[in-house]
Amino acid sequence: MSEIQFKEDILELLSHQNDNWVDGDKDQARKNKADIVNHALKIAIEVKDEPKGGSNLLKAVEEYGDILRSVTKKFREYPQYKTALLIRGSEQTIAEIVYQSIKGVDRYERVGDTLIHAGVVNKYKGDKYLKKKIGCYLIFCGAQYYYFSNKLSSDDCVIKKEEIADVFGLNFE
Repeated sequence: MSEIQFKEDILELLSHQNDNWVDGDKDQARKNKADIVNHALKIAIEVKDEPKGGSNLLKAVEEYGDILRSVTKKFREYPQYKTALLIRGSEQTIAEIVYQSIKGVDRYERVGDTLIHAGVVNKYKGDKYLKKKIGCYLIFCGAQYYYFSNKLSSDDCVIKKEEIADVFGLNFE
């Protein structure tokens, strides 16, 4: 199924819960547009396919860095909206690995006989600012739905797990 068809299916699913969902790409007033928007609830959702980085975690971190940069530009057009980045995976997608790729890979250094945490590997410096406008991460893997909070998000962007479950009418793991 194409990303366009997937987005239409998500729009239909959301419309069963609330009639005010629209295709954000048709919004003429904004330069950068979220894929799915509900102006009454003040929620914007951007849909992205899982990158094709395969099992190379560092490559996936780079690809998600580009996705985060693109999504952040779009969500800046929606001040005071709650926001979600929805990643469409496959039946084989492991949601926790996707989430770790979004967060970045922990780096360790040896000091004597001890390993100490030496930061996180991300594509962009200032990564925490890149993620401020993303309220949560939703990862759809076939018929499994996962919610991950974004601890770096601005408070006004956050959508809690219970709230997004009500919005979608789905149970998130």
